Amino acid sequence: MFYTPSRCTRYVLLFEGRTGSSYLTTLLDAHPRIRAMEEELRRLKPEGHQAQAEWIRRALRAPILSPIACRGFKTKLRDIADPAAFAELLQELQPRILFMQRRNRVKLAISEIRSRMLKERTDMYNAYRAEDRLPPVTIPLERFDRMLKERERLDAELKAFVDTLDLPHFDLFYEDILIDEEQFKRQVFSVLDVPYHDVQARTFKNTSDDLRAAVINFDSLKAAYAGTPYADMFDEVLVPADSADKVPGASNRSGSSPG
Repeated sequence: MFYTPSRCTRYVLLFEGRTGSSYLTTLLDAHPRIRAMEEELRRLKPEGHQAQAEWIRRALRAPILSPIACRGFKTKLRDIADPAAFAELLQELQPRILFMQRRNRVKLAISEIRSRMLKERTDMYNAYRAEDRLPPVTIPLERFDRMLKERERLDAELKAFVDTLDLPHFDLFYEDILIDEEQFKRQVFSVLDVPYHDVQARTFKNTSDDLRAAVINFDSLKAAYAGTPYADMFDEVLVPADSADKVPGASNRSGSSPG
């Protein structure tokens, strides 16, 4: 089957780090009808909005006839040279917005820290082999608290940006992949108007869903947040350790910014 430009779905995946965007992008790119592109806008940011806009137009432009039914790319808001001009371009091109998020803020911050440790060890922010995953680590309270506040700020800025766009956007959550990956895949393929295919992502989960297995000083970190909205997030376990091998690794592939 071949698709004309008018029948080709276009998307932009907006995200912040450690929310599953690498999982999702490798999943989409494994689909025979989808062309899923990476974070090229990060490389082009020093060249300004015009260079980014030219790349976006090329990336989302569909050939006259193509077997590809869907085209898109992912980006962080902080990698956009001119957010206001970027928003105007999106209004013009009318892609579907996939908004990747994570509900558990504690796990998000710990995953961010561990991804940077993984980068120091393997030169990649994601684990693409099971043996590359980190063992349990000690995370200083000051580092955790600093990361938690940084991620709250970045995620709030991204949400505010998405909310200002007069475009259909679809909220996607990391936790939903863990709870029911099959249903998550069907949801995404439906949003993008492509037929379902039983494809797999390429990332491995670097941080156990049970934080006790990933953080040596778990108890002291949890105690520091007693009585706060974050307290219950430390104990959340959505999937058992023995069933969580090939689940969303995080947001970036080798060579990308971790956060």
